[in-house]
Amino acid sequence: ALSAAQEAAYWKVYWKKADLLKRYRREAETRRKKAQAAYTKALVADDPYPPG
Repeated sequence: ALSAAQEAAYWKVYWKKADLLKRYRREAETRRKKAQAAYTKALVADDPYPPG
């Protein structure tokens, strides 16, 4: 059986990893949105009068 200290250490590492993953995901999402915005801006600059 795990001791309480071992279990506490395990969960500490677990949540640390979970937080890191969350942060990576958030940063990736931000980068994607920025890239999308830049792309849209470039399209509009290229063709100031989009159809529609």
